[in-house]
Amino acid sequence: MEVVVQDLELAYGDFVAIKRLDLTIPDGESVVLLGQSGCGKTSTMRCIAGLESPTGGRISIGDRTVFDGASGKVVPVFKRNVGMVFQSYAVWPHKTVLENVSFPLKMKGIARADRRRQALEVLEIVGLAHLAERGASMLSGGQMQRVALARSMAMSPSVLLLDEPLSNLDARLRDDLRVELRRIQTERGLTSLYVTHDQQEALALADRIAIMQEGRITQLGTPEQIYGSPVSASIAGFLGVTNIFPIAPSSTPRSLELTDHDITLRSTYPVPRTAASVCIRPEDITVTLEQPTDRVGHDADTNYLSGTVEVAVFQGASIRCKVRTDSGLPLDAICAPPAVGTFAPGARVSISIDSDRVKVLPNEAPVSDIPQAVAA
Repeated sequence: MEVVVQDLELAYGDFVAIKRLDLTIPDGESVVLLGQSGCGKTSTMRCIAGLESPTGGRISIGDRTVFDGASGKVVPVFKRNVGMVFQSYAVWPHKTVLENVSFPLKMKGIARADRRRQALEVLEIVGLAHLAERGASMLSGGQMQRVALARSMAMSPSVLLLDEPLSNLDARLRDDLRVELRRIQTERGLTSLYVTHDQQEALALADRIAIMQEGRITQLGTPEQIYGSPVSASIAGFLGVTNIFPIAPSSTPRSLELTDHDITLRSTYPVPRTAASVCIRPEDITVTLEQPTDRVGHDADTNYLSGTVEVAVFQGASIRCKVRTDSGLPLDAICAPPAVGTFAPGARVSISIDSDRVKVLPNEAPVSDIPQAVAA
């Protein structure tokens, strides 16, 4: 079912955790709320579930209003038909896998034979039907998380809410369950809202991502849009762009003057009128062991620099380098291993950066540009 949040506010005394937030999740879509701790993403989810009492706004699930600050209408959590999967699993250790998954069906008054059949169908989807009679205390962390997911799915929720459910798992298991979660959401056509601070998780699980900062949605779009075109330097930094340098107000695309370093760069991006920064992804920097030459500066298409490798980390198919240019600019680069030689600390290198890879972004998204809804 479609979920619509309008003008939502949540305050704790003088502190406003959610600031007039609008959010629409179309039927069958997966939206991920992505942001740092304390930005309001979990509070937003808890308001939708009915676990928090907003101080204003309106929330509807399908054609039913579950909260309306103007009229005072509040539908209790157990009548909203929402399924929640928590970070802490919340699986009953004294019950079997089947008993855990059957519990919400029992609360709905479904006959024993029918709830067993429905629970086994859901366990088959999450790959745990063969463990139906096993005690939950005997499961691994990943298996318990699957039980929690199956239990929420068994109740046929109008919307599935997931609050960082994979954060307690090891890296390999997280990767595997991301794929499974995405498969299940897509195959079942579940309307879902997923909360995380992990950008890779968001990119893997979302139809669309809503970036939250300080209680507001500051950018929304598909994973490709969010990753490729962040609207501010602060968002770019959160998404993993490590080369972010403030520029002087007098800068132009042809001459970006870095405020903290005696260097200029060339870009194809317009310069905002507000405080702005240069943002360069590590993978967009080319580093070679060729002896530096006098070709330092820029032409119409490329910026050329010389520098020294400070740190090099082997990552299999790539090497991550910390390079400091002769003018003192620190750069983080991801590049292929050189055909001859190594990027050893102290090695002299040539650096090139295409001008269309030097993005110029405002430091923060202007409030007037913050999207007021997540719509299809």
